[in-house]
Amino acid sequence: MNERARLRARRTDIEEKRVKVYEPHLRASDPGLFEDHEKWDFTRSRLADYRRVLVGLRRAVRDAAHEPVHIRETMAAPPLVSRSDRRNRMLRNIAVAASRSAFGHLAPKPAPLEPAQSKSQRKIDLFS
Repeated sequence: MNERARLRARRTDIEEKRVKVYEPHLRASDPGLFEDHEKWDFTRSRLADYRRVLVGLRRAVRDAAHEPVHIRETMAAPPLVSRSDRRNRMLRNIAVAASRSAFGHLAPKPAPLEPAQSKSQRKIDLFS
């Protein structure tokens, strides 16, 4: 990576100080008010130093393609936008589930259900 950065800096230096001075015919746009907005076609340059730097850059890029690349990408967490009533309901559900699993063995066992009675067998006591 160091070699590529050095060659890129050298390429930029040659483009600015030598190619633009010695090969003005490579300017692709008319000279305007601002030099930063001029367009140049550096691919047609005949300067030997510039060509040597380009060959070195191609070689460095090719060699780097065979090296293992370690990419570490981090992403920001998405914004947690929710209504407070939904957050409270979710927290309540979590608390209930946690308390059931932690203290469920301490709860009294429910009473057994009585068998269902038919309507004729039910006693209705209206006067008590």
